Amino acid sequence: AYYRCVGSDAYRFGGERICHNKQVRTDLLEDAVWQDVRSLLENPQRIEREYQRRLKWSDRGSPIDEHLPSRIQKIKCGITRLVDAYEEGLLEKSEFEPRLRRSRDRLSKLEAEAKKQADNESQRNELRLVIGHLQEFADRIKSGLHDADWLTRREILRALVKRVEVDEAQVRVIYR
Repeated sequence: AYYRCVGSDAYRFGGERICHNKQVRTDLLEDAVWQDVRSLLENPQRIEREYQRRLKWSDRGSPIDEHLPSRIQKIKCGITRLVDAYEEGLLEKSEFEPRLRRSRDRLSKLEAEAKKQADNESQRNELRLVIGHLQEFADRIKSGLHDADWLTRREILRALVKRVEVDEAQVRVIYR
């Protein structure tokens, strides 16, 4: 049996192939993927190195702004004061609308930045958790990796592998 890309079916894409990768024997590909997963589980330090690399990469991004929540709150208070001033007749509509629009734009930018920071922190925490669980998992199953049956292999692969990318020159296993 062979794995092949559906992009090599010309009839699916108006008579023209969009993928020129060759077919790959299933037994060879599956064995290569299993060997990579086994290598990962036998050497969890690979994951630790990847974790450190991702942390360094994410730390190079925008620095964490600890004053962001207070800045968001100040803008919200400013919007409230603008509305109050307009209701009391202290501001004309022509003055009120542009100020309100600018304040809301600043607020949306700051909220987007706060969400991005929260997502980055969540990703860091998730990576730390994954490292710990994978080390435990690898220690528990290390002894049975060499003689694992097909069902066990499948469950391990489903737990760890996100996808397998095959191109003309290489096979890349993308982990969760």
